[in-house]
Amino acid sequence: DKRVMITAAGEERPTAAAGAPLRFETIISSAIRRFGWDDLRRASDLQLPALAAKRLSEGRYLLVVDNLETVPQSTQMVTDLRGLLEPRGDLAPLASRALLTSRVAVNDVPGVRHVHIGGLALEPTVALIRALEEDSGYPCMCTDSQIERLWMLTKGNPLLLQIALTRGLQQNIQLEDILNDLD
Repeated sequence: DKRVMITAAGEERPTAAAGAPLRFETIISSAIRRFGWDDLRRASDLQLPALAAKRLSEGRYLLVVDNLETVPQSTQMVTDLRGLLEPRGDLAPLASRALLTSRVAVNDVPGVRHVHIGGLALEPTVALIRALEEDSGYPCMCTDSQIERLWMLTKGNPLLLQIALTRGLQQNIQLEDILNDLD
């Protein structure tokens, strides 16, 4: 969601882009700013995609678009990004890449590879939860059976694990109640 972010402490905070949908032009502007391509700031909006594509072909850059499913025309966004990253010339290597995260697969764009990233296995989940407990000052607040249930309910997603534990601590909610809500 582009309206709020969840901090490591589990708190919700509004983002600077609250309510503004992500646009292709925004990604280009962000790349210009982040990669220090200051000379491109004076270019016209019509020239920017071609100039950015040229820069991306001259080095190794990674464009990251998180939560693609929140973009209204996500397939067009992926197509436009793919155009930025096309090799220039017959034998030019594809040096730069884009990493797109989405809860919804984008399968209908040629050249886009889908990689499913699963959650943590049970053993690393236990280690993560024990570390979070220790950091919070409340060691051993979760039983082994509660950890296993939380792992199954969150499918080992580290962010969901952390949010569940942090919210429980901050709002003084028993883990069993959080587990029942997730179930």
